[in-house]
Amino acid sequence: GSGPHRPRIIGAGLFLAGLGSLIFMVPHFVVQTPDLQSLGSITDGAACLGAVTNGTQPQCADPSGSSSHHKLSLFLFILAQLFWSFGSTCLWIHGPVYLDQNVTAKHMNIHLGVMYASAALGPAFGYLLSGQLLNMWVDPEKGPPPNLTPTSSDWIGAWWIGYAITFCMAMVFVGPIACFPKQIPGTEAIRKDKMRSNEVTSAGKAKAKAEAEAKATVSEARQNDLASAGNVNAGDGERPIGKLVKAVTATLNGVRIFNFLASSTEAFAVGAATV
Repeated sequence: GSGPHRPRIIGAGLFLAGLGSLIFMVPHFVVQTPDLQSLGSITDGAACLGAVTNGTQPQCADPSGSSSHHKLSLFLFILAQLFWSFGSTCLWIHGPVYLDQNVTAKHMNIHLGVMYASAALGPAFGYLLSGQLLNMWVDPEKGPPPNLTPTSSDWIGAWWIGYAITFCMAMVFVGPIACFPKQIPGTEAIRKDKMRSNEVTSAGKAKAKAEAEAKATVSEARQNDLASAGNVNAGDGERPIGKLVKAVTATLNGVRIFNFLASSTEAFAVGAATV
């Protein structure tokens, strides 16, 4: 049938969300930080890089010198949040539509209930998991410096492991979700049943009416198909970039753009509040 391949769009959105999780981890690996294993003392908010040994005072880092690292980390966090927001928007736009097109009215509420319940329980589970991970040292292999505990104000937890988990999970499920068919077998029967029970959307009714009119004028449609065969063959030679532009234009209408912006703003506000 006509229309976008929604499972592939959802899979692409999941891939973008996973990429956002990967970007979230980048500051942990690329941004230069002091060697906390040799942490000696904290003076006026500056992390001292050298331990006090043999009466030698530690060399303290200037806090203003790390401003560029802070800006880079902030930029990466914002970029990652945008990837996450765009990826999740694909799910919440195309997911319910795909369910409505392929699930019977009897089971529709169950599927939607599970979907929206996961949106509420997922963040709650994530907060619980993050709380446990923050009790681990940021570098689990080396371990924390002596006399430094999770209750200390200088403690740095393993904040990045949660994003590593979400990245791996996203990459695992991208393929199976994208391989779902455009229409599940039996979809036509489900749509006809919804038409009889008057539970399809106005768009579905309009589509069904158009299909009925097309069947009634099948001979005329065949003539039009023969007349436009040349145009169809010419369209097959369209460049991939042109098809991509058309697909993006068809997907990013006004409602979806504002939905994406709202999701990005909400996610950024929540993320900023938890920093």
